[in-house]
Amino acid sequence: MKKISFIITAVIALALVTSISVIAKGEKCHGKKGKCEIEKPNLTQEKADRLNQLKNDFDSKLNEDDLNTLNLLRDKVKSERLDLKHHISEIKNSDISKDEKKTKIKELMEANIDKRDDVKSELKAILENNKEAVKALANQLKELKQKDGHPKRRKELKGNKDDENKGHRIARFILHDEFVAVKDGFREIVKDSKKLDLVVNNDLLTFNSSNESNNSKFTLYDLNGNRIANIASQNIIKGENSINLNTLNTKLEKGRYFLVIENENGVSSGKFIYLK
Repeated sequence: MKKISFIITAVIALALVTSISVIAKGEKCHGKKGKCEIEKPNLTQEKADRLNQLKNDFDSKLNEDDLNTLNLLRDKVKSERLDLKHHISEIKNSDISKDEKKTKIKELMEANIDKRDDVKSELKAILENNKEAVKALANQLKELKQKDGHPKRRKELKGNKDDENKGHRIARFILHDEFVAVKDGFREIVKDSKKLDLVVNNDLLTFNSSNESNNSKFTLYDLNGNRIANIASQNIIKGENSINLNTLNTKLEKGRYFLVIENENGVSSGKFIYLK
């Protein structure tokens, strides 16, 4: 039980802080396989269902007050993460120097960490009230990892670092609102496409093109590879182009999306954040 208490304490410092540093690096992973994205890019439907079942089982063990508080925390963390990513994207797309960008991103991350004190204290209270549920979840995640074919380490890490890593994984799992499978075809499209830098201001999305086209197809996907909308036979000029997201004939929810452009010059894709 002492070990579980340590994990709960380690959770608070790691799960929220690490996700922020991951966001700052996430833009570099466009079209690549890597560990820099927050969402795992290779969830099958079967595994997504199993993870959601574990999360639902954990939630079912909480009393009504703890569950309501946890769901509010999930919404809060998700919203703050999207806002943070949006601000970081704006900094990266600005005309300031590389060093100034690093400084501004660092300041933004530090300010965001300070905002998380209330989330940390509320999450810690929930986990402290449900130590047995946390312990059961840790064991279930360990079993799931072994079933998926992850080899056991020959030599377990000793000391606090191993417990901290476990606490980090458990907290991020608990705070996750839902796990969704990613469509394989979509992942291949993004992987093989040219990177498209997108900037969103309210409902206006802009990008630069080095080539013109009189017959481009625009397709909008959510982060899980689901096609949201598409418009065909669009004109693209050299230089700056813009799209009014309202013309996509769909009501966008707050979140992250991919725009894929296909024409005679090839396929380009870019990720953007939409804030209602």
